[in-house]
Amino acid sequence: STLFNIIQTVFVSLPGTVPAFFDSAIRPLVNNMIQENLVETDDSGPIVLCPSQSNNGTTAINAYVDFRQFFQQGLPAFLKSFLDSQLLAIDSQTGLPKVNSLLIQPWTFNQSGIEGTLVFGDESSSLIDVATPIRIGGLEADIQLRLSDVQIENLDTITEPLSLLET
Repeated sequence: STLFNIIQTVFVSLPGTVPAFFDSAIRPLVNNMIQENLVETDDSGPIVLCPSQSNNGTTAINAYVDFRQFFQQGLPAFLKSFLDSQLLAIDSQTGLPKVNSLLIQPWTFNQSGIEGTLVFGDESSSLIDVATPIRIGGLEADIQLRLSDVQIENLDTITEPLSLLET
């Protein structure tokens, strides 16, 4: 129910000012960061690192966007380096990537009380609880379908090779 409450709060109960804030503050900030990483300036003027698609409808091989340059400098390069060093690097104590002990184990323990396991629904709150009467010929019956105590285990066993945004 905690996950449901978080989802409901984030996606349903947010005030109406969030879209306006996003449009006026977040979107321009992200657009400027992307622009700074896609355009360099030298003595001859701006150099566009990421070419745009031509308007004549032809698709030459050099018309495709090469995102490898996007991840080689600025904030994207910093974020990739951070992910590699802090989450994808091997934990010397466990021999597994650090993402297991830094993100997955605390998150799953907070949700279920068990590291590496998510539990959904219990006997008092089912994930699915549907009851309906049926009548077929002379048969009258009540059918009930209930789904509870669903567990996803071993989520904290992500192993090598693990790579994100490889260039």
